[in-house]
Amino acid sequence: SYICNSLYINPLKSRRAYQDAIEYIQKAIEMFPKDDTGFGYYSLGFCYLQLKDYQSVIYNCTKAININPKLGLAYFLRGQAYFLPYYNRFIHDEDKISNILERLDKCGGDVVSINHYNRAISNYNQAIEVIPNNPENFYWRAVCKLFMATKFRSQFFDDEDPYIPIEPIDDLCKAAEIYFKESKLSKCKETLKMYSELIEIHQVYKIIFPDYEDAKQLLNLWNSDYFDGIEDCAE
Repeated sequence: SYICNSLYINPLKSRRAYQDAIEYIQKAIEMFPKDDTGFGYYSLGFCYLQLKDYQSVIYNCTKAININPKLGLAYFLRGQAYFLPYYNRFIHDEDKISNILERLDKCGGDVVSINHYNRAISNYNQAIEVIPNNPENFYWRAVCKLFMATKFRSQFFDDEDPYIPIEPIDDLCKAAEIYFKESKLSKCKETLKMYSELIEIHQVYKIIFPDYEDAKQLLNLWNSDYFDGIEDCAE
C-alpha cells in the first residue's frame, strides 16, 4: 500500500509529495526485504525521476533489475534517466525553432552525451525485449537515435545533405500504431507529427514508408475538429 499510494501522486503537487513518497517506499522495502519483484526500487526510481534526480533513478532501477531482470519498466526508466536531460533542452526550444533538425543540433553532442545516448538506447532495447507492445519504448528509442544521428550528421555531412537513418522513423511508425490501438490519441498525434516531418526531409522515405500518406491524412483530420470528441472521451 505504501508503494501504490506513492505512485498515484498528482503530478501537479509539490516536490515534497514525491519526497514523502520516497520515505514511504523505503519503509515498504524495509518491511519486505526478500521481495523478488524489484517493484519497490523501481518505484523509488519513478519518484526520483519526477524530482529530476537522474543519478538516483539509475541507481535504484539498477537495483530493481538486479533483483528482477524481467522488470521491463525499470529498463525504460533507466533509459529515461540517461536521456531526458538532453531531451528537455530539445522541448524547451520547440516554440523558438520550428525546424526539427535545427533543434536537434542545439542539443548535447559531446563525448559524455554520446555515451549517455548509447546507454539510453541499450536500456530501451532491453525494455522492448521484455515489453514488446509498449509504445513508449519505441517512441523514446526513436528520439534518442535521432539525437545520435544529428551528432554524426554535423560531423560527417554538410547542411545541404541531412542524414536521418531509417531506424528511428520505423520506430515512430510502430509507436504511433500502438498508441492508436490503445486510444492514446494525443501521443499518437505527437508521434505522427514527428514521423511526417522526418519523412518530408528525405523524400525517398515516402516510397519506403507507403503508409506516409495515410499518416498525413490522419494528421489533417486531427488538425480539424474531427477527433475532438473522441479524444476527450479517450483521455
